[in-house]
Amino acid sequence: METIFKGESVTTENILAAIREFDGQYSDSNSYDSWLENETYKYALEYRGKRYPCKYILSQATGIDILEFGGGNPTNSVLRKLGFHVVDK
Repeated sequence: METIFKGESVTTENILAAIREFDGQYSDSNSYDSWLENETYKYALEYRGKRYPCKYILSQATGIDILEFGGGNPTNSVLRKLGFHVVDK
């Protein structure tokens, strides 16, 4: 699957690659910014029983800096269009 986000093509494989990279960098998912306890993060990408920060994963998948877009619905919508499960954190 493929969709466009801020003028950049993003595919299911791009998201999966970003998840693999995240797993390689953070053996404990919460090591990234203590995001599971941080109330700033409202949603999580749920994949194979683990939760990931949606905005971070989309940033890694597209190469768009995390400061160049907001989280929430725009980010979640892209992930859902690509077949991923987004949940309230």
